[in-house]
Amino acid sequence: GALSAVAATGAPIIFLGTGEHFDDLEVFSAQSFVSRLLGFGDVEGLVDKIKSAGIDSQSDLYKRFTEGDFTLRDMYEHLQNVIKLGPMGKFMDMLPGLPQGMMKGKEKESTQQL
Repeated sequence: GALSAVAATGAPIIFLGTGEHFDDLEVFSAQSFVSRLLGFGDVEGLVDKIKSAGIDSQSDLYKRFTEGDFTLRDMYEHLQNVIKLGPMGKFMDMLPGLPQGMMKGKEKESTQQL
């Protein structure tokens, strides 16, 4: 398919479609692609996604979590950060050791439950 077309034409791959919708287009990274293909997840992509969502692991919120001293308001703030990461299915596909497409078709339901 796409890889043989790239080899034949010499044109680079810019985007990768992971689904049928416009939101399912990602910037292509060969390392991330091969890592996911082999079932190792995409830890680098996951870290980039967390950084782009503006989630700071050194914030007071996460210090309170690690100390076991947090309130419902803190939990609400944390869930808002989780929602910033996008659909849960895409997030779960980036984690190593989990099967690809584990949450397929359940993204809207999981977001609503959060």
